[in-house]
Amino acid sequence: MRFSDIFFCKKRGSGTKYDESHFISLFNKLEDFIDREPSILKDSLSLNNLSKMVGTNRTYLSNSIKVARRCSFSHYIAEKRINYSITLVDSFILERDFSLIDIDNISDLSGFGSRRSYVTYFKRIMGVYPSQYIKRRYMSTDK
Repeated sequence: MRFSDIFFCKKRGSGTKYDESHFISLFNKLEDFIDREPSILKDSLSLNNLSKMVGTNRTYLSNSIKVARRCSFSHYIAEKRINYSITLVDSFILERDFSLIDIDNISDLSGFGSRRSYVTYFKRIMGVYPSQYIKRRYMSTDK
């Protein structure tokens, strides 16, 4: 095991080592929690709040995301929100409920604070703008 694969966490003055598998396990617990409770993505999530919900502390949760996904907490939550928004768009298209397919509505339902941040993250993560994605999805299911 490489030195960079071990994280040293202080606990009441004693040094404790956790290898990557500890953080992967915690990350899997986080993933399961969000999959069971996707509505929490709509809330204004903080690392503190989410760590309490998962039953750990903010440092361990942050490290688990860094180890498993190689990204920050905020980027990870943005990815989860984008994936949730895609699920919403797909379900609205399949149900033919086109009145709900509105960028402002979808960004709000997915937990983004603004349309601008939603569009920015969507483009960064998906490589296309939300409107382009919606149009492509609609065209592919309209056959």
